[in-house]
Amino acid sequence: TPPPAAPAAPGDAVGRNTAPQLIAALDWAEKANKDSSSKFYNKLDTSMMGVGGQSCGGGVATTVAADPRIKAVAIFSGAGGSASNNAIQAFHSPVLLIAGDAARDIAHQRTLETAGLITKLPVFMAWQENLTHIGTYGMPNGGELGRIAWQWFAWQLRGDQKAAKAFKGADCDICKETADGWHVTKKMID
Repeated sequence: TPPPAAPAAPGDAVGRNTAPQLIAALDWAEKANKDSSSKFYNKLDTSMMGVGGQSCGGGVATTVAADPRIKAVAIFSGAGGSASNNAIQAFHSPVLLIAGDAARDIAHQRTLETAGLITKLPVFMAWQENLTHIGTYGMPNGGELGRIAWQWFAWQLRGDQKAAKAFKGADCDICKETADGWHVTKKMID
C-alpha cells in the first residue's frame, strides 16, 4: 500500500512535497513494518530512518529533521541558512550538506551559512566547482550526488564502514577529489 497523501495545507503549492507529507511517510513506514499483511512486515529498520532533500526538498528535510525518529540528514542545494536557524538548531543527528559553486547554485551561500550554524553535531559540508543547483540528478541513478547520498545513508544508518571512507579521515574519498573541484569542510566527522 502506498503512503497516504497528507492533506494540502493552505498555501501549499500543488505538486510540491511538504513536511506533513514526509512525516506521513515516516508514519506509514512504521505502520507497514508492524502490519503482518504488508510486504514490508518486519523488513524495515524504523529505528534508523533518515531524511534528505534537494532544493525545496532540502527545506522540507530541514523542517522534518527535528523528528526524533531521524538519525541522519542530507541536504543538497537546499540549505536554509540563517533564515532557517530555528529548524537547524533543532537538528539532533549527523548532517550532510552538498552544494554547487557560487556562480551556478543559488543555495551555495545558504549552504555555507547552514554549516556554520551547526555547532554541536557532526557535519560534512562539500561544494563542487561547476556543479549547478540541480546537481547530477538527471543522470542515471542520480549521478555523483546519488552515490554520495547512498554512501552517507549507508554509513549513518547501517554502519557501512566502506561507505564511511567517502567522508572520514583527512584522506576521505571526497576530500581527495580536489581535481574534480570538491571543497570539503568537516566538523566532528573524524
